[in-house]
Amino acid sequence: RTEQARIRLYIPLNERISADDYRKYTKVLANKIGHKVDEGSYQPSRCFALPVIQKGHIFIKRVNDCPIMNVDMLEQWSKEFEQSNASPNVIGYTRRDSEYWRELCFGTTEGNRNNALASLIGHLLRCHVNDYIVYSFALLWGQFACKPPMKEQEINATFQSILNKHYNN
Repeated sequence: RTEQARIRLYIPLNERISADDYRKYTKVLANKIGHKVDEGSYQPSRCFALPVIQKGHIFIKRVNDCPIMNVDMLEQWSKEFEQSNASPNVIGYTRRDSEYWRELCFGTTEGNRNNALASLIGHLLRCHVNDYIVYSFALLWGQFACKPPMKEQEINATFQSILNKHYNN
């Protein structure tokens, strides 16, 4: 058992699916399995990424031969999932409370760093914090609060992307 276990699950399907269906079906499967999944796992590009194995860390590979999953079954599960999570009283974006931002300020682990950094940058820019202060905070947060630290190039790309979105809206 590892300290921060990561699971990479491959499920063969009987037909190709779109990126939108990938997002929908990964949420359904994560719910069915009952394993906590970070938001980045719903990005279709993640399924093409090779596993990162750090030297000296444990890598356990298990293969379970089973029938190929039918997309129709996933679609049925998806409809059931939508119905069970439907809440007609809640409409729109749910604001994040101060507890969320307080925890995020002290960093996050690999797998959620880019999304968390983008959230922090966007939040600070929406609060009219000076761009240079936001960039400095992003750089310090990414390199000192995250485990493992983020590369400066990665921080710069995320900052530039969110800054462009902020000023284009």
